[in-house]
Amino acid sequence: MVESSLPYHIKIDQKENSFDIKSIGHETFGGQLTHNVSAHPKVNHKTGEFYTFGYSMEGAWLSYTLFNKDRKAINGCNIDITSARMIHDFPITDNYCIFPDLPLEFDPKKAMKEGGFVFKFDAKQPSRYGIMKKLAQQKSAVQWFEMPTHFVFHYVNAWEEKNAEGQDIIVLYGCAQE
Repeated sequence: MVESSLPYHIKIDQKENSFDIKSIGHETFGGQLTHNVSAHPKVNHKTGEFYTFGYSMEGAWLSYTLFNKDRKAINGCNIDITSARMIHDFPITDNYCIFPDLPLEFDPKKAMKEGGFVFKFDAKQPSRYGIMKKLAQQKSAVQWFEMPTHFVFHYVNAWEEKNAEGQDIIVLYGCAQE
C-alpha cells in the first residue's frame, strides 16, 4: 500500500515452509475504485465490508468508498476537510466511519524554501474528527467535532457503546502526538 496510488492486488501461494508472493497489479475493483487509497483501508470482519479512503494533495478533500463482501461499491463520496493534509489512517465502527482532519499540512513550497518534509505540523490549527454513518452518501452527513491540537498516525480501535446516561457514544483509541 502507498497513499498516493491504488492498492496492489497480490497472490500468495504457500509451498511447504515458504510463500511465493506475486503482484497482480493495481486493484480497481473492476473499475469501481477511482481514487487513491490510504495506507490503512479497513475490513469489517462481521460483514466483510471493505472501507477505503484517500486524501488529496491537490485540494481540501478526501474520497471515501465502501465495498460490500462481494466487492461491489455500495457507497462513496468526497468529503471536504480544512486543507490538503496527510491522513494516514482512519477508524471505523460497525456503523460509522471516522475521518480525522488533523493539522499535518501539505506545503511543498515551504518545504522547498526551508528544506525538510513536505508535510508540516501546524500547532496553531485545531484537530477535527468527522463522524459519518457508513452508508451516508452526502458530505453534509458528516458531523465534525473539534479537539485540542494533535496528530495521529495510527488508530488502535474504535467502537460504539452507551454511556452511563444511556446515550450512544463512540470510543476511539489512537496514538496521539502533540
